[in-house]
Amino acid sequence: MKLTPILFLLTLLFGCKQQTVIRLEPLSPISYTFGSDSLSNRIDYFYMKGDLVFDKAGYRQFKEQIEHHAAQVPTSEYALYSIYVYRETDVLGKAYTQGKAGLEGHRVDMVSYIRYAKGVPDIFYIIRDGEVVYDVLTEQGLSFDFE
Repeated sequence: MKLTPILFLLTLLFGCKQQTVIRLEPLSPISYTFGSDSLSNRIDYFYMKGDLVFDKAGYRQFKEQIEHHAAQVPTSEYALYSIYVYRETDVLGKAYTQGKAGLEGHRVDMVSYIRYAKGVPDIFYIIRDGEVVYDVLTEQGLSFDFE
């Protein structure tokens, strides 16, 4: 049967989704540390190059990127360590210079909010158009506005 190999090749060519490569880039200010010496908190800001695929495989790929970054930060040294990730836009990207205060009007551009409490991740939200749509830690779909 000569059709079987051809059908197999067509299935491989057209049936596989192409995975988008996600890359996190530092967003100025890269880090913001606040609190007292004994109880400090830290926030890191990133923008994302590439589009997040809003499915479980996309969330896993994104989680790997976050875990890779967090492994380079002494998260247990902070009472709370948060990561804000925004999608790259005309404003939010390599040339961004407005600092932490300038991010206030970009809630709809936020892709994710992650928080570690004394080194343990306790929040990992995927956000779409200002609404939390998925909890990566519990692998549950959600629906509420991110405040």
